[in-house]
Amino acid sequence: RLFGRQIPSGLINTKCLDLLDLTYIQRSALIDFEVIETIAVSKTKVGIGSQSPATNFSEIKRDFDRGIEQRKKEQTPCDKGLTDLNPVRECYFDIEKIKN
Repeated sequence: RLFGRQIPSGLINTKCLDLLDLTYIQRSALIDFEVIETIAVSKTKVGIGSQSPATNFSEIKRDFDRGIEQRKKEQTPCDKGLTDLNPVRECYFDIEKIKN
């Protein structure tokens, strides 16, 4: 499953935008890695919710740990909490959702 978030769009007839949270990894950040699978992503199905660069393994782990902690919280439904100060929009998406 992938880290993502559902962001409300519009105050009336609110729709949910599905967005992915990405970490861009410089090749030099990984010493020993293997590509397990390459997938084609449908850019019409999902956008980018957040992005952060990682230049070493500890930064990759930092982003992962933060992502896990946010997703332990109960998600605020997309059409609720539109004026709340700290809604939880983070969630998981199955990889099948974004494939072409």
